[in-house]
Amino acid sequence: MAFCRINDGDEAVPEIATIIVHADDAEDCPGRLRLAANIARREGATLVALHVALRAANPFAMPCTVDCVLTEAAARRIRTAMRHAEEHFLGLAHDMPSARWRVIDAEPSLFDDIAPTLVREAHFADLVIVGQAGTGETGDHRLGALPQEVLLRGGRPVLVVPRHCAAIEAIDRVVVCWRSDRESARAVRDALPLLRRAAAVRILQIGAPGESQAEAMRAAVDLESLVDYLAVHDVAATLQRDDNLGSEDIAMRLLHHAAAFGADLLVMGGYSHSRLHEYLLGGVTRQVLTEAMLPVFISH
Repeated sequence: MAFCRINDGDEAVPEIATIIVHADDAEDCPGRLRLAANIARREGATLVALHVALRAANPFAMPCTVDCVLTEAAARRIRTAMRHAEEHFLGLAHDMPSARWRVIDAEPSLFDDIAPTLVREAHFADLVIVGQAGTGETGDHRLGALPQEVLLRGGRPVLVVPRHCAAIEAIDRVVVCWRSDRESARAVRDALPLLRRAAAVRILQIGAPGESQAEAMRAAVDLESLVDYLAVHDVAATLQRDDNLGSEDIAMRLLHHAAAFGADLLVMGGYSHSRLHEYLLGGVTRQVLTEAMLPVFISH
């Protein structure tokens, strides 16, 4: 991630100078492109709309019987959708000289997967914007785990835009989901450019089930420390503590608080609790990425 100096101090804070937005044939792609263009324009960032094309069919990834007519019809649909997406993007980026539409071929893969290619490209960006996990419809086998794979393997923060997200012209109200761990700290650090431009920032902490009074007090001290840290970086934040005394799960409580705040963005760390498989995220992270109706900025 690029860095810029602030004030006269010695510490550099991250700058979002290059953004990649994944462009595909999904119905929600135009909304994703619009949000990416708005963020890039606000940050003064270079924006690359990247489409990963599956040019050559891998025979090991094909079903035993292939209906050539259906295959060609699907290919035509994808080409038409991508042409419309490109036209839409170029219209959005007409006043952004550094914006580019780019098409690259996917790396050969047994599972006809675009994720390895997008992960590789993510290494050269400050922020990657992708759509929500697939719904299980045709073609979604290539996209179902895309946000998680880019997050865990790309080494960059990821902004996940839900399929049914309302149009957002600017990210002005942000909820930061905080717990005292490495992932939350990394997410706050990576999101600083967006937090500094927001009109309102709310730090939300949801207590763990069975949390002791001593643990709750320690958490309260950490929240105050986080407010002080953000203040140094010109971010004025308010606090909200949820002791989690009800029966609702943490992910849904988090999303309900974000909705009540009228948030345009949710910032959180990506939690991985499995030692067996690097793609398995913690249950809260998976549920938020699946159920969210607002964009989620997530770091790991």
